[in-house]
Amino acid sequence: MIPGQIDRAASHGCIRLANWDVVRLATKIKSGDNVSIH
Repeated sequence: MIPGQIDRAASHGCIRLANWDVVRLATKIKSGDNVSIH
């Protein structure tokens, strides 16, 4: 992933997050939780 493209729409439904954001998100949710991205 190119860091400058993290906040840009570039696919059909994929979510682009930096590694550190994924780690933070993973600490906030558990398996089976529903997540809604707006």
